[in-house]
Amino acid sequence: MRALEQRIVEKGEASVANASMVEMQQTVMKLMAQCSEKSFELEIKSADNRVLQEQLQNKCAENKELQEKILRLEQQLASVSGDKMASPSEMCISDEYADGLRKKMQSQEIENEKLKLEHVQILEENSGLRVQNQKLSEEASYAKELASAAAVELKNLAGEVTKLSLQNAKLEKELQAARRIKL
Repeated sequence: MRALEQRIVEKGEASVANASMVEMQQTVMKLMAQCSEKSFELEIKSADNRVLQEQLQNKCAENKELQEKILRLEQQLASVSGDKMASPSEMCISDEYADGLRKKMQSQEIENEKLKLEHVQILEENSGLRVQNQKLSEEASYAKELASAAAVELKNLAGEVTKLSLQNAKLEKELQAARRIKL
């Protein structure tokens, strides 16, 4: 953008200003396309984020249910052990079942942590895309302002060229009239 602006300032010729105007319009269109693309990416990341959030909540609820189930089983085991001594085979089954539930709970906790990390990563990407989208919007706005200023300058230059052409024609007529008078 700055380079285009500098070129317009450095060269006041109408043809160069006209070429710069075309370049700026192309740049504006390119920036607007990038802005739209980044907005679309941002929407996709937001949707992914919502899905991950829902999965995380479901896993947390499932984890809580398993913890409650383990607690109930441990309480039942304690009450059975307190009331009567359970046979070793009953204790073994209860311990195996409790161990299985603990392992399942641990694997769910690990999966929850993975989901939390992925959620944080998507939030960071989302934030980065928002910043990038904002920058592209600002650049597009700046490019529009430059294009508008270039159009005004081009119009002024065209008016100046017309004025100079009319003056040139008038001076040409005066020169021809002066030559006729001399002859």
